[in-house]
Formats: sequence, structure tokens, C-alpha cells
Amino acid sequence: IESAARERQLLNALNCCHRHGLTEVHDMATDDEDAKTLFKLDREQQLPIKVVLYLKDNSKIFEQSDLFTYNHHQRHYRPKCRVGGIKLFLDGSFGSSTAALIEPYQGDPNNFGILNDKHYLVSTIAEAYRLKLPVAIHAIGDRAVRSAVKMLSSTPPVKNSPPHRIEHAQMI
Repeated sequence: IESAARERQLLNALNCCHRHGLTEVHDMATDDEDAKTLFKLDREQQLPIKVVLYLKDNSKIFEQSDLFTYNHHQRHYRPKCRVGGIKLFLDGSFGSSTAALIEPYQGDPNNFGILNDKHYLVSTIAEAYRLKLPVAIHAIGDRAVRSAVKMLSSTPPVKNSPPHRIEHAQMI
């Protein structure tokens, strides 16, 4: 999507939320282009409501520190857009038979779903901790939920931040 179209689409969606009484939205898997656009709109004071972004685990947004700064003449402006954390994907979904399970899927004795690379996830959690951001881990199946609990139990909470969390835990 070209940048002008992306801006229009995001502003239309946020204005619709505002018209329906919402004061804040959370985007739980923000791509870098949307994040850049939302920070730009925020610097221009165009956002009608607050926006909390959970960046995808492969985000390069933190390498662009200028996105987090405001011009000195705006120092009294309270930003409406902020990064709330990092979204990690541990497994898939039940619909595609990719949620990670302890027992195989019924009728498919060799399919236990998928479980993303543990070392990559642990290193991403460590990076989130370094950035003082919580993680939200997508874990649907019982094997994924157990793995997420194990990873998070060995990770200290981020001081002055919301806790780490598991999203979509459908089978425990």
C-alpha cells in the first residue's frame, strides 16, 4: 500500500472507532510500515484516539530511534501512539491443524502441530526485556501454552510495565 493510502485507511479506521466511543485501541501484531505511519500521524497530532502497538517479533522499528522522538516545539504534546510490547507466535491455529498439541490431532496420528524455534523465542524475549517491553505470546495448543509458561517463568517481569502474557490459550 502506498503511504498516502495507508494514512487514509488508518485514519478512517481510527476515526470510526472514535465515533463509536472508543478512546484507545491495541494493535496486536503491528507491521513496521503501519507503526511508522502511526508515529508520523501522532507527531502531526492527527490521531483521534490512543494507539498501543505490539510489534511483530521481526520488527526493525527499534533501529529507527527517530520514530520515538518529538520536535522540541511539541514537548507539551502528550503522544497518543506508543509501543506496548512485542508479539511472538509460538504455534499456529486449530483451523489449520497447526496449534501445537501434546497428543496428535484426531484422525492424523503424525500431526502434533507446529512449535516455533524455542531459541529464537527466548532470544527475542531477552531482547524485549532489554528494551523494557513485555511480550505477548500467541500460544493456542496445550504444548504451546506449556512451553510459553516455561519460557516466561524464567523471564523476570519488566519493571514499571504491564506483565508478559499468553494470548489465545485455548487448550491447557
